[in-house]
Amino acid sequence: MANVLVIGSGLGGAFTALVLKHSGLNPTLYDQVNIVDKIQSSQGDAAAVFFGDVGGSIAIYNNGLRVLERYGLIEEIYAAAHSSTPHMNFMKMDGTDPIRYTRKAENGLPMVQILRTTLHNIMMRAAQRAGVRCFTGKRIVDLTESRDSVTVSFADGTQATGDFVVAADGIHSATRHMLFPTCKAPVFYAKGYVGIFDRKTIDGERVEYPNPLGLYSDGVIGCAMYASHIGEERGGWTLVLLEDKKAGDQDNVDWVPIKVKDLPKEAEKLAVIVESWGAAQCVINTVRHATRITPVTVWDLPDLPSFYKGRVLLLGDAAHGTIPTLGQGLGQALEDAGALGQLLAEFPDAKKDYKTIFEIYEKVRLPHTHAAAKGARDIGGRLKSNNKVQAVIGRYIMKGIMWYRNKYGHFDAFVQYDYTQDVAAAIAEHRSTQRVASAAV
Repeated sequence: MANVLVIGSGLGGAFTALVLKHSGLNPTLYDQVNIVDKIQSSQGDAAAVFFGDVGGSIAIYNNGLRVLERYGLIEEIYAAAHSSTPHMNFMKMDGTDPIRYTRKAENGLPMVQILRTTLHNIMMRAAQRAGVRCFTGKRIVDLTESRDSVTVSFADGTQATGDFVVAADGIHSATRHMLFPTCKAPVFYAKGYVGIFDRKTIDGERVEYPNPLGLYSDGVIGCAMYASHIGEERGGWTLVLLEDKKAGDQDNVDWVPIKVKDLPKEAEKLAVIVESWGAAQCVINTVRHATRITPVTVWDLPDLPSFYKGRVLLLGDAAHGTIPTLGQGLGQALEDAGALGQLLAEFPDAKKDYKTIFEIYEKVRLPHTHAAAKGARDIGGRLKSNNKVQAVIGRYIMKGIMWYRNKYGHFDAFVQYDYTQDVAAAIAEHRSTQRVASAAV
């Protein structure tokens, strides 16, 4: 049984560990989050530790749901997913001129909206039930590869040795930098905030959105808000400010929420800014009455030429982290894990065949994830307009695109993608190449 060191226990790492365990391997999770330090530094505030995943809500589309279904998590996720809607509304910042796009579910798996922390807890519990161990306070500082193993050194002076490593340590991956020290660093895209609010009535006015899922934006100002309901009781938003990074700006890499005692003041300050943009009153209300706000920085990882080196494989944001405008960050990580599981089923002797597994994984996943990253960048570029005329023209173009998609059922190439077909084709090609080579001997 191959021993696998999984670096990073966020959504991608936790699910990958579960897939590896289902594939007959022995994975162990290592995460840099130090639970004791988090509690001590909370200074009396609630110290919720979710290995960096303390953001707002997250959407899971068909492509990701299919992977979760294959590994037995779909029922638990649908039970915990507080909302699902096939309709996405693109509006001006003031809530007018809605453009509706309807995604039709194939294979009976409608999109779900779920709290990120809830999803992460489901994955971690599933991994724990399967027998996956998780060690915290483990910040990777070095990798040493031998002929038949790889050893990881951590900042606390400890080491761990396995047959190979799967690195899912995020867009600022230390593992990636060790593998490819000359690769380009992530590029700053925007500053932002992730918020959660309670849907309720305050002074006779409901704190909620008229549409359960939508994007409010103003390309001239350079701002956008992804807004969603996540059940009858809660909602979430992600506010993005398309502006240059200023000197002294700090990246909240650990996704630490604003302290509870500072929340009312900070929420009001942010609400005043949003109000100055001419935002819809519902948008202002959900910001003003947020129950949690987390400052974030949005980064885009330039395309890597490879996803592995030796016995170390990159997965999720560590391999292809990009901006969230396509809504495919999590979906691509889930596909990565699923593709790895499919390859392990075909090549069960991972100790012997890890090179073949990694080669086929890269052949399938690299071009698809690069295409997804390009799609996200293209959409991100269109969120910014140089002037009002360009913004008006852009909306007319979007209306035409959405009308065509809605009328003719043109499904999103990424949402409806099924990685298993490409993996199967790549395996068949590998087998054919082997047969030809053997016949030539």
